[in-house]
Amino acid sequence: MSDTEIGQALFNASLVAPTVRCNFRRTRPELMAFLKEGAKAITQLWHDLEEEERASVGRKALA
Repeated sequence: MSDTEIGQALFNASLVAPTVRCNFRRTRPELMAFLKEGAKAITQLWHDLEEEERASVGRKALA
């Protein structure tokens, strides 16, 4: 996912919150899709942070 897609997925996932979703007319399948894409975005961010940490540790080991 691109940075823009990640941002959009996280925003859409926030629309599923009970106090928010009552203001938007979305079907249950749409809400589930928002959550699924949000989970993918969070997983990608998690993986990216782990990769950055590994690279940082590797650079420190070489120094």
